[in-house]
Amino acid sequence: MLKPNPYKGTTKASKGGPVWTGLVRMAPDKTLRKPLSWRNPRLIFVNSMSDVFAEPLSWMDIAKIFAVMALTPRHTFQVLTKRPGRMLEFMTNPRTRAAVELQMQAFKPGSSLHCWPLPNVWMGASTEDQKRAAERIPLLLQVPAAVRFLSMEPLIGGVSLGTIIRGADWKKLHWCIVGGESGPGARGMHPLWARDIRDACKRHGVPFFFKQIGSGAWVKDGRATEFLGVDGVRRGTRKHASCQGIKFGPKSDGGRRLDGKLHNAMPTGVYFSNFKKAA
Repeated sequence: MLKPNPYKGTTKASKGGPVWTGLVRMAPDKTLRKPLSWRNPRLIFVNSMSDVFAEPLSWMDIAKIFAVMALTPRHTFQVLTKRPGRMLEFMTNPRTRAAVELQMQAFKPGSSLHCWPLPNVWMGASTEDQKRAAERIPLLLQVPAAVRFLSMEPLIGGVSLGTIIRGADWKKLHWCIVGGESGPGARGMHPLWARDIRDACKRHGVPFFFKQIGSGAWVKDGRATEFLGVDGVRRGTRKHASCQGIKFGPKSDGGRRLDGKLHNAMPTGVYFSNFKKAA
């Protein structure tokens, strides 16, 4: 007997590939309970195929997810969203703690919530360009969390963090991840975009993790299939001195080095040679 496909109906075909239909399907309790049985501590990226704070999920759905995280303090959970406004609302609402504790008791009778926010949960926001960064970062920095982080992947435009985060607010940001897009039809990432974020993080003591250049490799003009400007426009020929030669193709993976160096900093001081091992 074939198992039901949990993703059925959540995407539809388009010329640019699968797109989300707006349908969100909550995982069954059997799946949610898995971290309860994992004895050794793990670093867990929550909901990589969706968003914990997607609007179709109810308050109690989200509370159920947080209940599992509260019951497994040995694990560290990374929660990433494109909706930091709803994240902030959930984390600061007076009724949230009671909702989480109620769901904890459903999983483990007699359990109670001892602290809020949870010390083993990192809260992050996706910020792929200046527009999204300006909208989402100020909200993220208000979220009560043990660790706040930015996932700037895929980075599809330049971001001036200094125009968004000022003064003491830099101490509220604990980690920054940058990476280029991969897969068919990937958009290129200009090295200046990554360097600007790296340098801003270095100035303010924020751990910086460079995940990948993406499907495009940074190359010299003679090997380039396209040229990417700092404005994000892809061109067939070099138009400005700032244009970066980009090569796309099955063997043009640019790797993980930025200016010849690996950047693997984590907020805990732990370093990984490959981010996928930590996810």
